[in-house]
Amino acid sequence: MKAKTKIDKIERGVAGPVLGDVFAWGAAEGLRVLPGQLAAYATESGLDPRHLPREVDREAAARRAVTEAAAFAKVATKTIVTNPGAIVWAAVDSTIPDTAQIGDAVGVLTNRILYRKIEGDLSVEHDSPLAEDVLRRFTALVGTVGWRAIRDAVVHYLADWSAVRLWGTGAQYFVPKEHALELRQLRRFLHLLGAEAGCIPIPDCDDAREAVGVAVRRQVCDEIDRLRVEVDRWREGDGSPRASTLEARIASYAKLREELSAFSAALSVGVKDLEADLGELIRDASDLLAGGCAPEAAGPAPPVGGVIVETAPAPPPRPVVPPPADDLGGLSDRELRKLAKDRGLEARGLGRSELLGILAP
Repeated sequence: MKAKTKIDKIERGVAGPVLGDVFAWGAAEGLRVLPGQLAAYATESGLDPRHLPREVDREAAARRAVTEAAAFAKVATKTIVTNPGAIVWAAVDSTIPDTAQIGDAVGVLTNRILYRKIEGDLSVEHDSPLAEDVLRRFTALVGTVGWRAIRDAVVHYLADWSAVRLWGTGAQYFVPKEHALELRQLRRFLHLLGAEAGCIPIPDCDDAREAVGVAVRRQVCDEIDRLRVEVDRWREGDGSPRASTLEARIASYAKLREELSAFSAALSVGVKDLEADLGELIRDASDLLAGGCAPEAAGPAPPVGGVIVETAPAPPPRPVVPPPADDLGGLSDRELRKLAKDRGLEARGLGRSELLGILAP
């Protein structure tokens, strides 16, 4: 069904022109779906699958499995190692009197849980009920897509359709009538998943225009305030954004200004001040871009407005010269933490004995 035909049917149903829809959906926190089933539901509903999750974040699944299993078993788990290759959690029994400090907990270390980032594998040092529960949860999480990822996809779709949140919190959005067809495809998709979702057509009248106009202004004001903080921080020298980062920001500011102009025409809401604010953001970001940026992570900076932005090569990293093992004990806790950071090790929350343990060869 074409979008124009869908709008015509909606307008006949409400006996007049519509401004758009109020779209609301309910959370389905326990929902987990196989990736193949997710794609099948998108096909059945007609929803473009571009924002649907395709791969599961295995590291996030490992972290969640450890956190949930520990909470269920009422056992403390502390991160004792984090580096580019692995994460290690310690299971701590705080009910056994002991003076050992493990992270920010005091007790007896009963197990270690290891996640290898490159392989994407989770393993345990000893068999135990906690270890079995962690592995079971991890297997379930990496094999299915959860509600959080689906919720994020819904928000991406709504952003594409210039949706406006009607209240400060909650999942109620106004979606312009031009996206009536896609919105109903999304509603059908959520229904197939077992989640609640609904579309309420809004008649094109003065009261509706005023209500939506207030929401548009509030949302854009909040976004401009957030963007202004970021740009002002860069102008004051706090951080040096790359050319590609500034280009992306300028494009997003321009897109927001276009959407604002479209809403202004449709809702008869005054937005001249907001358009001026966005214009100022674009000028400030353009000045930063012209004034030089941080080097890109890899390769030359892309052309900007026909001009090649030259960036200096990144300086080579300074070698970390570790002190002899015998000298570690003479370092203060602060010096030990700095040495661990220089070696790429996670030292937050570790006591002195743990710091010495991870730094010793």
